[in-house]
Amino acid sequence: MFPVWLSFRRSRGADKLSVLEAVVQTPGKTIVFCNTIQSARAVEHGLREAGQHTVCLHGDMMQGARAEAWGQFVQGEARLLVCTDLVARGLDTLDVKHVVNFDFPGTATEYIHRRCEPLIWILS
Repeated sequence: MFPVWLSFRRSRGADKLSVLEAVVQTPGKTIVFCNTIQSARAVEHGLREAGQHTVCLHGDMMQGARAEAWGQFVQGEARLLVCTDLVARGLDTLDVKHVVNFDFPGTATEYIHRRCEPLIWILS
């Protein structure tokens, strides 16, 4: 079993996105989990406005758009994936360096499926 590195960063409101912007500066692929489609869209928009190349993946997207976004992330064309729990299963097969829970998971099951190493929490 691999050791788990956890980092907790407290923030509130709009400051939450600023903390995330600092976290995603680290090298390697990063997955950012949000609880809702609206949150995922807002976070992706904020990161893009900050100059980050991101892709977004959530259940409100057409299958073709999902496949394209996923392909860009897997192939390394985009280093940041902002998503809902739609992506939470099968993370152990990816070369992911960081997993950020932008929103606190609603259930223990969501937490377990989001778990990857290392894990960074941004709490509000």
